Amino acid sequence: MRISLLASALTLAVATMSFTASAADTATMAVTGTITPTTCDVALSASSVDLGNIPATELLTKANDYTQDYQSLSVSCDAASQIALRTTDDRAASAYTNADFQTVSALTLPGVDQNIFGLGTDSADGKIGSLQLVITAANIDGTAATVLASTDKSSWTSQGNSYLLAKNGYVALTTNAGGTTPDSFTEATLTLSPRIYLKQGSAYPAGEEVKINGSVTFSVVYL
Repeated sequence: MRISLLASALTLAVATMSFTASAADTATMAVTGTITPTTCDVALSASSVDLGNIPATELLTKANDYTQDYQSLSVSCDAASQIALRTTDDRAASAYTNADFQTVSALTLPGVDQNIFGLGTDSADGKIGSLQLVITAANIDGTAATVLASTDKSSWTSQGNSYLLAKNGYVALTTNAGGTTPDSFTEATLTLSPRIYLKQGSAYPAGEEVKINGSVTFSVVYL
């Protein structure tokens, strides 16, 4: 019995020492947030582009164009603000390069690799297709605007009133047709044309549904 009690006491002592050693004698509370010059909200006229059910038997060619109806992207600020929009491909890992897409589809897409967004992958880890987004018109505070593009938010180039959006790129607007400095505004609207390209039906896994799963995020960036 004495041996048993001694073992129990030793176990309790070790457990107590372990607890004491692992306990912290301080705790930290973080206070975070961001103070912005104004508040700007960004919204799409439709939260998704729904292609519905597409029978694989209808995908007859190596590249099948499913260009969709125009979508409006609007920005509303509570005061005049100089802002840009950043475009992020949430499915970047599934995006084709132009060269790879040409190999599987015999189609060369406009622009460069940065202009091609992903649509997810199938069960065989094959890339489903390609998405491109084209700005076809823009206005700020009711006046027609020129699109400006940048990769670093400091150097801007004029793109006229039509521009193929780039992943991780920035777009801003100006009413000065030859200008390269983003305007401040309270309301802006951009018209987007989603251009979707799917492969031939036989290129997807047979006998199963393939979920198209593209996702693009537009974020307000204060300049």
